Amino acid sequence: MSVLGSFLLLLLVGFAVVDVGVSLVDVVSVTHLAGTAGSAYPQLTPSEDAVAYYIAGDIWLMKLGSGERAAVVVSPRWESRFSISPYDGVMAFTSERGPAGRTVVCLAEIGRGERGCLPPLAEFTYVCGPQSWLSPDSLLICGMESERGWWGGNEIISSLAGTGVRWHAWIWEVSISGEKIRTIHEGEGLFYSAWGPGGRILYTSDTDKPPIIWLLDTTTGEQKPLIKNGLFPSWSPDGRLIAFVRDGDLWVASPDGRDEQQITTGLGRVVTPSWSPDGGKIFFARFPPLDEDRGSAGLYYVELATRRELPSMMVVSTIILSAILISLLLRFRPTNLKVSER
Repeated sequence: MSVLGSFLLLLLVGFAVVDVGVSLVDVVSVTHLAGTAGSAYPQLTPSEDAVAYYIAGDIWLMKLGSGERAAVVVSPRWESRFSISPYDGVMAFTSERGPAGRTVVCLAEIGRGERGCLPPLAEFTYVCGPQSWLSPDSLLICGMESERGWWGGNEIISSLAGTGVRWHAWIWEVSISGEKIRTIHEGEGLFYSAWGPGGRILYTSDTDKPPIIWLLDTTTGEQKPLIKNGLFPSWSPDGRLIAFVRDGDLWVASPDGRDEQQITTGLGRVVTPSWSPDGGKIFFARFPPLDEDRGSAGLYYVELATRRELPSMMVVSTIILSAILISLLLRFRPTNLKVSER
């Protein structure tokens, strides 16, 4: 085989090595928070000593360690999606307190009570996801309207799915006083989004079949499909990882979507992951199969150890293969070349 042929063969082998799956994190442990069956949407408070969650249309807080519980929002209306501000701990939550039971976004201070609700911005307005705060004074709010004005049940997340009704939808940046600052995205369906570093947003729409996690750059307006067959995206605090759900299990991916790693296997239906402020844990809710003990349902968290970032395998392979090529060329260089002079 020629020197060039040998080099090309080595290059192909090197690229094959690069394509092998990459382990992004080490899973240290998986912990079930006992007594949380039926709970969902867990989010750790900025102080990291308690987890907020919703159950049966109300929002509660549970101290980690002691398990002590306290109500955050309890009302005759149904509350659902919420987001805790990492700046001051203010909670924005979705509630059926709008006209004719439609949803609006309300604010509360954990431990101090409610502030009131923002004016409705569309037929239905709701908190887009756990990572909705852009600053202490503004957050992402989603809105949707239908031509038929249909409304068929209590909770917006469950009652709109699979109805066949087409919804015009928006993602806005809205001030805490309820004023629209800008329209970030416009489309169809029920949105779920996560605000990330550098003005980047991850979002999904229930109109995508199978589901797709999109990456939207709010500074340029450019967007692209990032993760196929993914739901409930969530940025890690440092922006180096994305947690999401695929086929009922928890996964993480690199910010470019190229590398992926499955975290849980066979737990059942995993939903709504969210990161701890220090990036060391991912909290999520689990709904096990119907034939399994319901006591294992509820809130969980997985503790992670991030692997030390290594040089790109592509760069390493290129350096090694280039060195091999140079070595081969020097070893087999011709010695009887005639040099012509003019």
